[in-house]
Amino acid sequence: MGLIRPFKYTNSEGETYFLHKSEKGDRTNYYFSKNPEGSLRSRPSGFKVKENPHSHMPYLKRGRGGILGSIMELLGMSTESGT
Repeated sequence: MGLIRPFKYTNSEGETYFLHKSEKGDRTNYYFSKNPEGSLRSRPSGFKVKENPHSHMPYLKRGRGGILGSIMELLGMSTESGT
């Protein structure tokens, strides 16, 4: 295996998923798949990984933008209100 590793997420059930991207026109769609082929190397800036509590499937959610959001993420602090 090469030195460059794909972005992967292991859910609460121990299943590993790889991040992919599809583009149609001016729309970009990010999704997770169990197939590592063609996966992205990193999570897009401004997004965080969440997990559906029922299906345990990971998905990307826009995080808080700007430098404050980046600092809070590095420190492991929540950027959601009420948490």
